Amino acid sequence: MSESKQGITEVSKSCYQTLLNAAQKIPENSLFRDNLFKATCEKVRRRNEAIVIRDITRLIVPSTANLAIYGATHLDHLVESINEGWDNSIPVTKTRPQPDYSVGFKRDAFTDGQLRRLQDFVVRATVELFKLVKREKEVDREILTFPISHDHTAVRIYGHYAVLEGEKTNFYRHPIHKFDFTALDGKEKWTAYKFTRNSELQYSEQSNAESVLTINDDDSQPSQLGYIDSTDATPTTSFTERTQVCKKPRK
Repeated sequence: MSESKQGITEVSKSCYQTLLNAAQKIPENSLFRDNLFKATCEKVRRRNEAIVIRDITRLIVPSTANLAIYGATHLDHLVESINEGWDNSIPVTKTRPQPDYSVGFKRDAFTDGQLRRLQDFVVRATVELFKLVKREKEVDREILTFPISHDHTAVRIYGHYAVLEGEKTNFYRHPIHKFDFTALDGKEKWTAYKFTRNSELQYSEQSNAESVLTINDDDSQPSQLGYIDSTDATPTTSFTERTQVCKKPRK
């Protein structure tokens, strides 16, 4: 999946730069602790994907459920899945998405009335939700999700966004940051962790409120959802998929 000629908006660019640079508390005791870091990297260097996921992934992308248990109550309305296929989604690529880890809203994050309005499109893309209530311009060229992929040394953070051209919707990927977390004595070992925590803190409440507002905007109009065209789409290889909306506040 490539970048579009138009690229993302300045709002989205400012958004992810804030998420990358904002301070965030890191775990005191973990395999990334300074005196354990080199040994940890060496241990997983020639191991399989399952070992890397077990020992490294939670330090690259923290578990939302675990953080909520430890007191991050603003994450209580989120639910996570591990290696679950997105069987009910409308396909954008030929391969069904099956991220190693993903986060979304629990059912009780919405009222029964809002869920009834969501019946026809609950598993559809954010773009289609905004299209349904004639607000699609608000998400045009705005980053909607942050996939993060990694192996035993490298981390890649992307921003996925849509470009709307009339009735056609094309999907693209913007590279946010690529780095080797083992380099320079682990200088960037907590970069993805902080990015993830900052995105959860900034958008868990905003995204839910925005979704509820969007659903409430739809009083009685019938669903007009259909399949989405994609441009140069390739199956995602990311371990993690987090849905956010980087966009200007609604006027």
